[in-house]
Amino acid sequence: MTTALIVGDVQRGITAGYPFAGRVVPPLTDLLPRARAAGALVVFVRFAFRDNGADVPPGSALLRSFYEAGDAFHEGSAGTGVDLPVAEEDVVVLKRRAGAFAGTDLDLVLRARGVDHLAVAGVATSAMVAATCYDAADRGYRVTVLRDGCADGDQAVHDFFMDAVFPGRGFEVVPCADWVVPAPLKGVPGRRGSPAASGAGRPAGGRREPLAGDPARDGVHTPARTGYPAFAVVRSCPPKPSARQAGPGRPLNSQRSSRSGFAVPGEPTTRARGGEDLTWPRCCCSTTRTG
Repeated sequence: MTTALIVGDVQRGITAGYPFAGRVVPPLTDLLPRARAAGALVVFVRFAFRDNGADVPPGSALLRSFYEAGDAFHEGSAGTGVDLPVAEEDVVVLKRRAGAFAGTDLDLVLRARGVDHLAVAGVATSAMVAATCYDAADRGYRVTVLRDGCADGDQAVHDFFMDAVFPGRGFEVVPCADWVVPAPLKGVPGRRGSPAASGAGRPAGGRREPLAGDPARDGVHTPARTGYPAFAVVRSCPPKPSARQAGPGRPLNSQRSSRSGFAVPGEPTTRARGGEDLTWPRCCCSTTRTG
């Protein structure tokens, strides 16, 4: 399991303009060094609109109110800067909607790093946090919510999400101080450190045993393995009779079919000549799956 810590909307304009948002800064400040030391990818998600409002939908009164609130939500302004210590290895994502995945490359970054578990924090609980958690779960991520790393303008709403909504959806809810970054899983094929990736179980020297279809085992030519099933074509049918055997000017494989009146490749045909029965059986070439 590879973990990412997602911190959303903890930015200067919000922590300064909304007193409840500042409550998450101390626990998250303490958590960040521990999360990085444990190998978690730290991702900060900022919320801002283009200065000309091109990304503000005219039918959304809520988003319009944020845009009209001033520079705190305008891209490039100091108010959209992260209000937490950002390290060089951290990732910063810009979003323009409530959820951290909507219209961003967050999922691309997480997949590139092999992340499958998210710990989510930020403000507000009923907006950014909830939207991000729901979207993450739909995308197949395991979700943990950091209780005191989140806050909402209505404490009762915050508690309702933490005590009922999130657990009801299968999300783990823990305080920042109690959260332990899970160690990467071992033994999962293809993951770093697993037996399959490290070559455990192979013979000495690292060479694998010949597989079905390998020349070393079966003497059958098999195309190079590229991750797709390999096939070997084994031809075992007798040679086709010559045109002379089939009759002057009438190669056997072009005789008319007794059923359709036309030659059918591979159909058994018989032509008597001088009492000799020439039968060309249906081709017995076979395609055999070998891996």
